[in-house]
Amino acid sequence: MIVIQAISWFPTLLWVALSGLILYWGFFSRPREVRGWVVAAIAGGLLLSLLASALLRASVVFIQPSDRGVVISALDEGVRPEEVQPGLHFMVPFLENVLHYPVTRQTYTLSNQAVAGQTAGDDSVEARTLDGQIVIVDARLVFSLDPQRVVETHKMWQGRYVDNLIRPQVRGIIRDAVSRYELSELNPATRSAIEELITRPLDESLDEAGLLLLDFELLSILSADDESVLLARSGAAEPEIPAFGGTSQSSALKNIRSFLESLACIALPILMIVAVIARRRR
Repeated sequence: MIVIQAISWFPTLLWVALSGLILYWGFFSRPREVRGWVVAAIAGGLLLSLLASALLRASVVFIQPSDRGVVISALDEGVRPEEVQPGLHFMVPFLENVLHYPVTRQTYTLSNQAVAGQTAGDDSVEARTLDGQIVIVDARLVFSLDPQRVVETHKMWQGRYVDNLIRPQVRGIIRDAVSRYELSELNPATRSAIEELITRPLDESLDEAGLLLLDFELLSILSADDESVLLARSGAAEPEIPAFGGTSQSSALKNIRSFLESLACIALPILMIVAVIARRRR
C-alpha cells in the first residue's frame, strides 16, 4: 500500500519540482548564473519522468484483502475471465481498468424507519395474507459476493446487484411467503417456518447471480389496519454502521493530489511565460 501511495504522489512532486525550477530561473537566479539550456535540459528530464510515472501509475493496482478486482480490458473481449486476487498487480496502461468489488459481509435492511434501511424513506414490504389482510414486514438479510464468481456477477449486474436483484427478489419472496398464512397465524410460533419459506428461494436466486446468502431475519410484522405487532424480533435493534461512511483519509489525500495536479497543468504554462518575460527584463 505504501508503494502505491508513493507512486501516486510521485507525479505531483515532479510538478512541484518543475514549477520550482521555473520560478527560480525566471525570478531569483542571476542572468548568467543558470543558463537557459541547463534549465531546458532539467525541465525535459522532469517531463520525461512525469510521463514515465504516469505510465507506471496507470499500470499498477493494489487489491485489498477484503476485495476482488474485475479487469475491464480492451485486449480481452471487454473483461478478463478471472478475478484479480488481493495484492499488487500490473495492468496495461490506458487499455485496462480495475473495478474493486467487496467480498466481505454486507447487510441489506427493509424497514419502515427512514434511518434503518439503505433506501431513503419507507422501504418495508407491504404484503397480503391468505385471508386478504394487509401487513407490513420489516426484514434484514446478510450476504456477500462469492469470491470465485465476482466476474460473473459483474457481467450480469454491473455492480447494481443490490437495487436490481436483491431488493426486488426479497420483496417478492416475502410477499409470497406471507400469502400462505392467515393473519392470526403470523406470530412468533410461525416465525421460523416463514423465514424458511423465504430463505430457500432467496438463497437459490442469489446463488444464480454469484451471491451468497449468509443470514435472513424477520424483524417485525405489523398489522396495517391498527399497526399492532404480530411478530417482532426479540431484543433491541442493533444500529447499523455504513460500510463507507464519510470521506476516508486516503480519499481526502487523493482529492488533494488531483487538485494539485490539475492546478499545475493550468498554471505551469502561464508560469513559464511569465518567467521568460521576467528573465528578459532583468
